[in-house]
Amino acid sequence: MMICAVLLLGWAGSVCAQGFDKAGTVGFQTLKLGVGARAAALGESFVAIADDPSAAYWNPAGLVRQGFGVQFSALQWPADISVNNAVVTVPTPIGAFAASATMLSTGYMIQRTEFRPEGDGTVFSVGEDVFALSWASKLTDRFSFGATVKLLRQKLADYSDMTWAFDVGTLYMVTPRLWMGMSAQNFGPDLGYSFDNDHDGQTNEDPVDQSDNDADGRIDEDGPEAGVPLPLMFQVGFAYTLYESGPSKLVTSLKGLHFNDNREEVSLGGEYSIVNMLFLRGGYRFNRDVGTWTAGAGVRIPLGGRAVRVDYAFSELGYLNQAHRASLTLEF
Repeated sequence: MMICAVLLLGWAGSVCAQGFDKAGTVGFQTLKLGVGARAAALGESFVAIADDPSAAYWNPAGLVRQGFGVQFSALQWPADISVNNAVVTVPTPIGAFAASATMLSTGYMIQRTEFRPEGDGTVFSVGEDVFALSWASKLTDRFSFGATVKLLRQKLADYSDMTWAFDVGTLYMVTPRLWMGMSAQNFGPDLGYSFDNDHDGQTNEDPVDQSDNDADGRIDEDGPEAGVPLPLMFQVGFAYTLYESGPSKLVTSLKGLHFNDNREEVSLGGEYSIVNMLFLRGGYRFNRDVGTWTAGAGVRIPLGGRAVRVDYAFSELGYLNQAHRASLTLEF
């Protein structure tokens, strides 16, 4: 475990030293808001744990570690932004499946212009939705692979656009106490709006050869809009059971994360469980200006062969105050 940790920290330290920072150059930031209170409380170092329904987001390969399950999560973000997520997991003879939906809403905002900075009397809203289908399978008794296909929809005032993306993930049991996980997220075409600038009911009507295809005397009068890339993320991490005595254990986790629009991060997390019913969690995310430390707790209530789990996570965001997450998980 120490060798793995040193290698990961060395990699992260070298890339962080590059000062890579391209914040604001990609769109659909909802894809970067992690799912589930448990993962959030661990500093989002969940890629090698991935053993609850939120694995559909963090590492789909982890879906093989669970049975039937349903999870509902809610995130209250600064500026009255709310994010809600629902996941259903189903094991089958041909692999584990999960269907999920994530919806971000900003509520209504006052529309302002350069000529009317106090507002022009109208309001608008912004929304981003993610609908996903995941699949995972064990390729050996130690190694599993998973993939997710996502439909992305973004709405900005009266304009909307859709695109798609996919994730892949792997999970490897090095020993019964040590797991390694990797995932690559959000491969897909750019997101971009098409505007009917000339109000003729069509958008970009001369797209092929830049000639006057519709014989209206103008060439490609709407023009193609610039595409906005999706936030690519590459994660690699380890999870290690540091202590286990009877029904109690301490699991530690470590993750390195690479973005295409910001600096790399390293996250540490720990979860102490008591008789698999009470959970205390904490985490820290390095190389961030805000949102560094996280904490949370959870309770699991057995109900015969089933169980209900409630989790909460808190993240400090500096001058943006705090973020609060809550999750309800049903295990069948």
